[in-house]
Amino acid sequence: MLQVTDTASIELKKVLEKNADKGQLVIFFQGMGWSGPALGMTLDESIDEKVKMEANGITAYMDASLQGSLKQMASTIAIDFVSNPDGQSGFTIRAIGENSDNCGSCASSGGCSWAVEPAVDY
Repeated sequence: MLQVTDTASIELKKVLEKNADKGQLVIFFQGMGWSGPALGMTLDESIDEKVKMEANGITAYMDASLQGSLKQMASTIAIDFVSNPDGQSGFTIRAIGENSDNCGSCASSGGCSWAVEPAVDY
């Protein structure tokens, strides 16, 4: 399941509109971190054999094998757009699992969070 906050939806729509010629939004596996799998986002023209997910006006794609692996650790992928007091901002992806033991040191917060820098202009 995919969740996209209202703020992330607004910001992702800006990125997608500005980079319409670069493909569709794809969520991918970056490797394993201390707190579980690290995910990333990019734009990719090739969406063959990818699973389509939709939330809050955003369509994203993911490899079917990744979706199967994540189902064992997380029931939801949540995308947000956050800003700090210094004016820095960016997207985060949280894999929210039903079994918090799968997220190592993030267990106390109910999910794991990874900041990602999109490979596109925004």
